[in-house]
Amino acid sequence: MISCKGVSKKFFKNTKFAMRGSLIDFGLSLLFLKQASETLGHGEFWAFENVGFELEKGKSLWIQGPNGAGKTTLLRILAGIIPADKGNIISIAKSPCVLSIDSGFLPHLKIEQNLMFLQKLTGLRIDFEKAIAFADLERKRDVTIGMF
Repeated sequence: MISCKGVSKKFFKNTKFAMRGSLIDFGLSLLFLKQASETLGHGEFWAFENVGFELEKGKSLWIQGPNGAGKTTLLRILAGIIPADKGNIISIAKSPCVLSIDSGFLPHLKIEQNLMFLQKLTGLRIDFEKAIAFADLERKRDVTIGMF
């Protein structure tokens, strides 16, 4: 089971602010003074805010959104790779997760070839036309992934 309640993550737009903010956050956490801010600091933006769901054992979750919506960031938080800025996550799951849709893609293959490979590897049924249209890759159909 995975329970995700009120999870939010913010990032810095500029590496200069990120370095300074990270040092301040680290210092405050050492002193046990770190509290999640409800507002954004200078140069910060929300990757996503107030995400919540419950996933029972044996069920799957589909995360969909445009590029930059925070899908991979959410998966990284669920996998314990990066921390959330706000919210609670309870995970009793012990199975590995795919952190992004391009996991396992081969750079020398075209989009459809990679999708066929992914389909055989995972056993998923993929509607190639819908996947290509959703990713807005119609114009890059004949280009290898490594050329993106």
